Amino acid sequence: MKKIKHLFILLLISSTILQSCSTSEDATDPQKSSALRIFLKEMKSAYNITGRTASDEPDMCFEFVYPLTLSYNDGTTVVVSNQNELLTILENETSDLYIDGIDFPFDILVAGSTVPVTIINEEAFWDAIVNCDMDTYDDSIGENDCYTFVYPFSLLTSTNQTVVVTSESALYDLLDDDNEDNYIVDFVYPFSVVFNNETIQIDNAYEFEELISNCNSSNCNCPAVYDPVCVEVGGVVLEFPNECLAECAGYSSEDFVDCSNSGSDDDFEDVLDSCLNISYPVQVQNNGTLVTVQNDAQLLEFYNPSQSQAPCPAFNYPITVSFEDNPSVTYTVANQNALMELIQLHCD
Repeated sequence: MKKIKHLFILLLISSTILQSCSTSEDATDPQKSSALRIFLKEMKSAYNITGRTASDEPDMCFEFVYPLTLSYNDGTTVVVSNQNELLTILENETSDLYIDGIDFPFDILVAGSTVPVTIINEEAFWDAIVNCDMDTYDDSIGENDCYTFVYPFSLLTSTNQTVVVTSESALYDLLDDDNEDNYIVDFVYPFSVVFNNETIQIDNAYEFEELISNCNSSNCNCPAVYDPVCVEVGGVVLEFPNECLAECAGYSSEDFVDCSNSGSDDDFEDVLDSCLNISYPVQVQNNGTLVTVQNDAQLLEFYNPSQSQAPCPAFNYPITVSFEDNPSVTYTVANQNALMELIQLHCD
């Protein structure tokens, strides 16, 4: 369903939309931006925020010129000085606190160009997104095969229309519109979907992104075969029962290392002993039931690496953790991939 356009158009758009780099002394006033959430989702995917360590620099169509000012959904603003700071912010987003606004104008660098391009408003931002062929709401909805919408619900389009969608056929009529300049830019929140035979309410863009992420994870149907592969995360070698499970966690064959260097089946135990602090009590899944554990020793009783399909215990998320490199800072972890990313960052 992608509205594909040639990338070179991005550099030829009228100066009323994209202008050459300029400076401004105006006070910051971040505006809510649905295009920003699309770009941040693309950035999370490119930099594997929810999964593995990327060994090469991701190939993004464009990148921000820093510094830039962003805002959280609670109105708090933050000045981001570089890309690493932005990645740290994205790693720690939750459904209660996430980035949803940006201060216009700001500059971007298109891949292959050294000349900054100024994005002056939301319309220009969406033009950049579409011309770069990033996955938009049209794509997320059109490629969906794991949830269904509860009708009616409403969508906002690039032509400034609010469209009330009353059925699946009406939804796909909208997606199949031949007008490439008419596409979905946001939902009217809240709306509901049926996922895993349960009706859940989606209150914001972050929760919709989490739904899509859960859909992608649920598509991993791996065989119950023990043919282990290993990856190194934060200086610790973690073992997965097979290649499929490692790939579902976000790793690729390029990340695999020799399992003979793993030291045995106690990799997570090593991390827990030397680096990771967990705020107890927590719950873990064990034989289809939730078990409450009060300390590290109890936790390890319910984790057998040789039988588990994950590199860590099956926590009932969210959990709260800290790390020995800065134990005064705590993190609320929403899922396994986020936990592994934090271990990678802090357990060198």
